[in-house]
Amino acid sequence: MRVATVLKILAVAVVAVIATGIAIVSSIDVNEYRGDIAEQAKAATGRDLNIDGQMDLSISLSPAITVDGVRFANAQWGSGPDLAKLGHASVEVSLFPLLFGDIQVNKLILRDVDVLLETDDAGKGNWVFDAGAEDATTEDQADGGAAALPWIGIVEIQNLRVRYRDGTSGDTMTFALDRLVGRSDGRNDPLSFELAGTFNDQAFSGQGTTGALSALGGDQPFPYDTSFEVAGAKIALKGSATMADGVTFDADVSANGENLADLGAMAGTALPPVRYRLAAHVGGSDKRITLSGMQSALGDSNLAGEATIALDGPKPHIAAKLTSSLIDVDGLVPPGGAPESAGNEAEQPSDKAGKRVFPADPLPLDGLHAANADIQFNGGEVRAGKASLKDVAVTLTLKDGTLAIKPFSASVANGTISNQTVLKAGDGGLQLDAESAIAKLDFGQLLKEMDVTNEVAGVANGRIKLTGSGASVRELMAGLNGTVELVSGKGRIKNDYLALASADVLGSITPFLEKKDASVVNCMVTRFDIRKGMATSKGLIIDTETLTISGEGTINLATEELDMKFTPQPKETSLMNLSIPILAGGTLAEPSFGPDPAGTAKAAAGAALTFVNPLVALAPLVVGALDSEDNPCVQAAAGKGGKGGKTSAEQPQEKDEGGLGGLIKGLGKTLGNTLGKD
Repeated sequence: MRVATVLKILAVAVVAVIATGIAIVSSIDVNEYRGDIAEQAKAATGRDLNIDGQMDLSISLSPAITVDGVRFANAQWGSGPDLAKLGHASVEVSLFPLLFGDIQVNKLILRDVDVLLETDDAGKGNWVFDAGAEDATTEDQADGGAAALPWIGIVEIQNLRVRYRDGTSGDTMTFALDRLVGRSDGRNDPLSFELAGTFNDQAFSGQGTTGALSALGGDQPFPYDTSFEVAGAKIALKGSATMADGVTFDADVSANGENLADLGAMAGTALPPVRYRLAAHVGGSDKRITLSGMQSALGDSNLAGEATIALDGPKPHIAAKLTSSLIDVDGLVPPGGAPESAGNEAEQPSDKAGKRVFPADPLPLDGLHAANADIQFNGGEVRAGKASLKDVAVTLTLKDGTLAIKPFSASVANGTISNQTVLKAGDGGLQLDAESAIAKLDFGQLLKEMDVTNEVAGVANGRIKLTGSGASVRELMAGLNGTVELVSGKGRIKNDYLALASADVLGSITPFLEKKDASVVNCMVTRFDIRKGMATSKGLIIDTETLTISGEGTINLATEELDMKFTPQPKETSLMNLSIPILAGGTLAEPSFGPDPAGTAKAAAGAALTFVNPLVALAPLVVGALDSEDNPCVQAAAGKGGKGGKTSAEQPQEKDEGGLGGLIKGLGKTLGNTLGKD
């Protein structure tokens, strides 16, 4: 018998066997196996699987199975009866590759899928099964590990909904996929996709191409070129990833949109309603992420630079070098700003009801332990409200809960501010150690730029040194220690301010102020020593051409209560008896002013005799901080009589000029002896 004849007979036999097999299998009602399928699912997961609809099996060279109405039970503690519900599923595979263990799915269709993922109050997920899962995993590993990913030619998903509920926090998220279509021509061919849906009721869509799914986990890079539109944001990702020995990736990322608040609503957080854009190159691995060539803008603010996040240590370490031409703080704050303190005023140190300046909200100390960081920032301008810092340079170091902001420097109102601050998170709260210096600050210009007033002019120098600890700003202020020193030279001030316009007390008792709208200020000097939250004035003087005001008293930073006394000293003897001290009381949030009941003319005259004491105490400040030799306060503190004037030794004793004119002359001799001058 010829070979060709034999082959024909064998071919007919094979076809007959296949046809017979198809006929036999086709006659089987797969619905009879529902019970077996449910039993296998119960054994593997400990959960019930119900098939309420029909099951159909179509046998051909591309066998297909369809199933309708599938329900998989939730955990007993779950908020709903089902973890997942499937309206319709259809799978078509290639027969001959399947005979050799190669799963090739020609088409996969899923419709009306509803999945509920949730955790209990201990954080356990409903996807964690009570029985079967561990045995199944062990069995798979014994068989040689996970099988290769199947090839899928076409996948279509319609109306898929995934809900997530956090049983610990109560937070919820909803993901809905209205439509997903993916196509691939072969196992080693690229995959293209299109999708559309919503996340937390915010619409998204996307499209793009990726490498073949069979390449996932291999040594070759897995490329992707995708774009998405999410809550008004246009996001593009183009690059590749390798997952052979850990994850490595390399991508160009860009995002831009008209309203960042829409993206925040999708993520469940408040963000400012500003236009935004971001472009950067992101690369690295599961141990280190690098960000280079970053260019970003939020509203009027912008930021550029590079950063590295190391993930291979006990905690993440962030290193960054950033620059900006403008940071507009107000433009980065969501509508409504930060939430108000919810503290119970009845539990606060003060017995007085009313508003408080220092919030009692717990400080976010855990954030100081979340990561380590080394960050350098240089900014052309940082704007907050109408205040503006320019030429900002700061180095920030965060290590094991200790944040060091040093050095910090900036220009403001033609002057400079420098600062060194260390914040350490400890068991007792936040420990503060800060030191600042102010040099040649034009506070008149600053107040004008902030639209406070243009009726004040002057240049100030100062030093501030503070230490303390506390779990909130209020607690920190209540235990604060340190000093605050401020000195200014020649300037100008509106007489309404000297009159303490809120009470208009001083204006009514010093009629000479009405002669001019403003007074020339010779100097302003103040020093507060702070001990355990009590700020005590060690001298406060405002000296003008016609009037000198001295101040004394305390500010209780724990209760925010004011207890200050301001004593006016006219420089005309005839007006001395009209001077009545002013008391400042109330709180920092709600101050009050009024005349001192004991401030009689006799008391005022007595005050003149001791008026030299504050300036004597502040002499080192005045001499060291004011560089004008013509300044009367400098002259007085240095033991001189001022330009064109005479010292007290040269002035006839019987002449009483009154006010600071006479006081400076007496003070000159005292300070001259103190400072070793003739």
